[in-house]
Amino acid sequence: MELVALLGRLDERGRYDVAEEARVLFGLVDLSFHDPALLTDALEELLPKPDQLPQLLRVVERFAAVDDGAVGADLRAWSLRCAERLGLNGQLKERRGEAKEYAESVKAAGLAQDQRIQIRLHPSNGPGQRRAYEVWTRRGEDVNSLAKEDTPASLEEIQRGIDGLLSTHARTRDTLVEFFVAPTDLELAVHRWQLDADGPLERSLGTDYPVVVRCTDLRDNQRHVWKQRWERVHSAGTEDLEWLPAHLDTFKQVHGVLQGQEDAPGVVLTTPLRARSDVFNACLFDGVPVLIWHGEAEAAAARAELTALLGTERLRSLPQHLRKLRSASEADESHHGRHMALLWDDPHRPLPDQLDLSAP
Repeated sequence: MELVALLGRLDERGRYDVAEEARVLFGLVDLSFHDPALLTDALEELLPKPDQLPQLLRVVERFAAVDDGAVGADLRAWSLRCAERLGLNGQLKERRGEAKEYAESVKAAGLAQDQRIQIRLHPSNGPGQRRAYEVWTRRGEDVNSLAKEDTPASLEEIQRGIDGLLSTHARTRDTLVEFFVAPTDLELAVHRWQLDADGPLERSLGTDYPVVVRCTDLRDNQRHVWKQRWERVHSAGTEDLEWLPAHLDTFKQVHGVLQGQEDAPGVVLTTPLRARSDVFNACLFDGVPVLIWHGEAEAAAARAELTALLGTERLRSLPQHLRKLRSASEADESHHGRHMALLWDDPHRPLPDQLDLSAP
């Protein structure tokens, strides 16, 4: 089939984008993009009849309008031949107009690369760290629910569930994986959760994907400050981060410092583990969107390691920078990349509304 051959010329990232366009348009979530034949079959099977082909052309046109590459041009030629054969030239013209407007809005908003998996971990309920959780896929303002587990599951069960969803709905190295947690769970080392646990392909989540934690608690009081600080993230570097002295370990002390550093886009902390809870609360309350800490070392040792690992990176590249550091730690257990934690809290990409978007 010609469409299979065309999709086969795309890399995995391109096929992911085709599947994502279908999800955005029709709410289809069970689409495998790794194999072009399977993706084509899934699109043909899941798109509504009797307008299956017109709907398929709509998906192709939206992807091709954003892609701008040689395969995109060939996909447009394929859809034109299909439309001419079926007498759908008028419909195709309308679809191309819609696709052009869509592509312009995507590029203007910078959403072509803004694909993420959002996971809400509820606080643990009872012994064994069992939790309810929900998972969404988000691209800009387009959100689809992937899972809603109301019955508390063990961390091992959650890891297996997320592993399965990521293999279908995420691109390794590219898709940002966000864990929304309560302030008391910020120390949960989700980036060290295992994919294919105990299997032949076992590896850490944070090596395959840029993994961050998020927390929207305590934000309401200074939401405007949160947004102002985030605006600086796009142009700032690690040298612009506020390094909190380790001896500042109460909410009042940290709040006082941050109130005087209203332009700081983020914070690096080396506070001892016993006092981090108050520091976390102060940073959340004062609208800090980027927070970095060493999960194991304390004080002077943590500062030395963080200084070396952070270097002079641009802040906007931190999630990917940490993914690479975490990957290095897989090969070298003494590498401190495995211990680096990152809160990366974009106020413009909130947690989806549970009532409207939860899975049936």
